[in-house]
Amino acid sequence: MRTYRSLLGILPLAGLFLGLAPPAVAQGDGANAIEEIIVTARKREDTLQEVPLSVTAFTADQLGQRSFRDLQDISQETSGLVYENFATAGLSTAAVIRSMGQTFTTARIQNTAVFLDGVYLQRQSMVNPGLMDLERVEVVKGPQNSQFGRNAFSGVVHYVTKRADAEFSGDFRATYGSGDRMDVQGSVSVPMASDALRLRLAAGISEFDGHTDNDHPFASMGPSDNTNALLGGWDDQFLSGSLWWTPDDDWDIELAYYQTDSVREPQAFYNLNGARYAYDTAEFAGPPSFAFLAPLAANCNETITFSSRAPFPAQGPHAYCGEFPSSPPDLNDPKLQAAGFGATSGQIVIDPRSLAVDSSSRITRLKIDHAPTEDFSISYQFGRVEHEANGFGTAEGRASLVGSSVGYAPVQQTPFPPFLTQLGPPGSFGAIAHAATFNATPSETLDANSHELRFTRRMDDTTLRVGLYQSHAEDEDGGTFFFLPPCDGAANCGVRVADGSTPLDGRYITVVQIVPGRVHVGIPHVYDTGHGMFGNHVTYQDKVAALFGDVEWRIADEFTLAVEARYTIERKSFEQMSTTFGAAMPDNVAAKGKKEFTFFTPRVILQRTDANDNMLYGLVALGVKTGGFNAVDPAANPQQAAYREEQNTTFEVGSKNRFLDDRLTLNAALYYIDWSDVQGTEAAASADAWTNDVVGNIGDASVTGLEIDGLWRLNDSVSVDYHMAYSDAQYEDAIYLSAVAGPTSSWGCNGTVCPADGRVDGNQVERTAKWQYGAGLNFNRELGGAWRLGARIDFNYRSKMYATPLNLAHNGSRVLSNGNLALRNGDWNVTLWGRNLLDTEYVANSFVLPSFTRYIVGLGSRRMIGLTVQYSR
Repeated sequence: MRTYRSLLGILPLAGLFLGLAPPAVAQGDGANAIEEIIVTARKREDTLQEVPLSVTAFTADQLGQRSFRDLQDISQETSGLVYENFATAGLSTAAVIRSMGQTFTTARIQNTAVFLDGVYLQRQSMVNPGLMDLERVEVVKGPQNSQFGRNAFSGVVHYVTKRADAEFSGDFRATYGSGDRMDVQGSVSVPMASDALRLRLAAGISEFDGHTDNDHPFASMGPSDNTNALLGGWDDQFLSGSLWWTPDDDWDIELAYYQTDSVREPQAFYNLNGARYAYDTAEFAGPPSFAFLAPLAANCNETITFSSRAPFPAQGPHAYCGEFPSSPPDLNDPKLQAAGFGATSGQIVIDPRSLAVDSSSRITRLKIDHAPTEDFSISYQFGRVEHEANGFGTAEGRASLVGSSVGYAPVQQTPFPPFLTQLGPPGSFGAIAHAATFNATPSETLDANSHELRFTRRMDDTTLRVGLYQSHAEDEDGGTFFFLPPCDGAANCGVRVADGSTPLDGRYITVVQIVPGRVHVGIPHVYDTGHGMFGNHVTYQDKVAALFGDVEWRIADEFTLAVEARYTIERKSFEQMSTTFGAAMPDNVAAKGKKEFTFFTPRVILQRTDANDNMLYGLVALGVKTGGFNAVDPAANPQQAAYREEQNTTFEVGSKNRFLDDRLTLNAALYYIDWSDVQGTEAAASADAWTNDVVGNIGDASVTGLEIDGLWRLNDSVSVDYHMAYSDAQYEDAIYLSAVAGPTSSWGCNGTVCPADGRVDGNQVERTAKWQYGAGLNFNRELGGAWRLGARIDFNYRSKMYATPLNLAHNGSRVLSNGNLALRNGDWNVTLWGRNLLDTEYVANSFVLPSFTRYIVGLGSRRMIGLTVQYSR
């Protein structure tokens, strides 16, 4: 376990006090007025009620009082935001704003851009670091390309850290909870050199065994030291430091460093398999028995499909229709019973050697602000990001306990199974070994530098800003397939995958011609378990340059017009270094590509603010998400080698209001989004048994929505916060290629259950919720002396989300409730908190591997309770 305990010995914590939903309520003096929150949603400071955008912001007090730990907690109480961390606990993840969902779950670039103090966090495994030493979290809805730049397509999540205080201060917080949850965090601010130089240091650890039982018979024998036979655990650490120098009134210089390290287990999940999954297993038993090699949970779309992978058809149900069950379906597995493991039907059985994500991020930031006059200022920011992430896991059930068949032994051995002897030349296949196959994909690294320079000029009723942006990112994807003995006892189950599997050079998948005129992929030759094969290896380079600016003009006493624009040039290239199983690319294969993307992203905002500070605004904005490349052979599969950028035009009207002597806020936004060239999931056209799905432009969509949120301060002690979002995202003129009828169709749609031509017009965009709403009741009262009591109870609702554009399977709706009870006395605060208080069982997320008609269904976190003690001075 990697910790920073030595630093924690001298650092007190980030004090997070009792808070309420945005907008915040002043709690210390019993005043009725609602406290303002400062946000940087337009790359400059505004109050939350003054910024003409739909923004939800949580302050440090609110984050602490609600026991928020990560983006998943934040999304539950943010209108228009859905976050899914999937079974991979964040290695592949998606933050979805206004139903502009990232339909390809493992894409390098997200639809929602995430920033830490203005530094872009590109990789999915970076966007949910766990809440660090934060001042606030801002969720800015709608396209933000004009201000934040690249890929702020549907909105922005911005983590803003705390700055060094002008006076000495220190904070400490410790948490202990169910699942052996233990958090320790501390921070200290030290003024130096007559307050011109200030230092802030912060560090923290968070450990958690998990929230859901792993029914694997040897779960407690796994190599992790913090699992205790549970799923969903983590071992996270963070470290940050900042030095703030103000040599005089004209200069602010800040140098900051942040580091996060995470080891996270898989979330509780199970698989639902269609006929193609059984067909694509390595145990080629031949027709018709192949369809019964693994338990099949698919319940609809009875059809037949073919592939270049083998000469016999996949026959049976290919899809799942209806609501995913909140626990694994009852499916008998005779192989497990024959091996003596008893019944595992209806249980969550996951190999305890699995690891969802092992990541490390290091971010360095330099910020220089110079204001030589009141009307002119210059700002420069440099950001450097270094990031590595990996994860590996295998299927639950039989694959872990008794293994799957993997070909091995010299190629001269007589082919086996016998039915293959007539299909290929002798020696094409080896014998069969049984192993648990782990897939460490993606194994990723990122190295990126960015520079941003801004000039601001104020002239009477007009403010002009212009700037330049430049970045260079080197990004790399790799993978390794590990073959370990089945987890059938302490000796095998206690070995870490990375330690027990050494990749072997030269052990790659074979390609043979089984049927004349058709090329088939054979079985990988692995000489023994306890070894691995290098997987696909691709490198990317992104070079970005942008010119941006905006002018804000007060055209009348109550009216302000803002015109913003950014012109961006992206030069992107890639090189495929190896084939799927690590072999060198053949000389005659074009394994490189490059492309230039240019786009202009304007936004126009007109706002009216009356004498009572109530505001009405309207805006039109263009959002763009860059295109890119797929890790396919561009010679054999040129039509899927690259995909175009997607864009949306958003029309929005909104209102921000205060009533009842500033005791009630009511904010609303109504919007329509015209979304074109949606980047979606496709099965690779030149698919083989080991090819990943790819990204393609599947068509257009539109989104119509409404967001409402606010806070009502009933009296000095009681307040109610609320939020609601309706977002109807529908496909238009869209074709889901994985469903198109044909011999190699993934789903094999024939027009009965799903359309044979693959058209999904009118269907809801997958993994988006049409409805979200919630409310919280807050109580805060002095008890006498220095004691103060605070309490909160809240609930939130999310409607069903479909797994694919076919709209056949869905997650179902769910309602969750959370609460806390806090006592404060001076510098001390003690909070008893609980999340998912009713211990609701629910499906949190799902995604699909179309090539294999396999659904990975993630289950939500079960009830967690804990006690937090914090001291701040």
